[in-house]
Amino acid sequence: MTKLDCIAQNIIASTLDSNEFFRISECKSAKEMWDILKATHENIIESKEAKTRNQARRKRRQNRKSLNLCFMAKKEDDSSSVSSSNSSNDEKYSKLLQAFQETHEETNRLDLLNNRLKGINNCLENRVKTLEEELENSKTDFKNLEILYKNSSCKCDTLICENLEKKVHYLVRTVDKLSKGQSNFENVLASQNCVFGKA
Repeated sequence: MTKLDCIAQNIIASTLDSNEFFRISECKSAKEMWDILKATHENIIESKEAKTRNQARRKRRQNRKSLNLCFMAKKEDDSSSVSSSNSSNDEKYSKLLQAFQETHEETNRLDLLNNRLKGINNCLENRVKTLEEELENSKTDFKNLEILYKNSSCKCDTLICENLEKKVHYLVRTVDKLSKGQSNFENVLASQNCVFGKA
């Protein structure tokens, strides 16, 4: 698996809700994830379009029935007052529908953004755990080397001893860098948790 494919998989996974994530959790590549999501959403869109068409047909039938009942029940001179009240109701309904649609779109946008941020946060938390494990392993290795170094009586060539000392110093610097990196990373993660806690 290439690095770009891993990045693409992380991006795709971080934008999904839990239902969609389970659909693609067994995928081995970003292309496979994309194909499954594309097929799923095409089916959903087709079924939504069919549902919308059916609802529009039902609404037209109901409108025709209600108009027929109105015309039968009222006299011809009352028909002008009925049409004016219907037009005002239609305007109110249109405004309410538009406001609802705008609110719904904004909610969906914020939900998507929230899912992306949660995915990034999860990714960062996993990276912190990995780095902590690496740090602990490095500390253990360093302690073991230090013990060996202190307990060994040098019966070797001075060149070999110098090489071993260089390696020990290199490991000491690496452990120091990892420790500093871990504390910096924990500070960043803590600040992100504050932001996620407020959202």
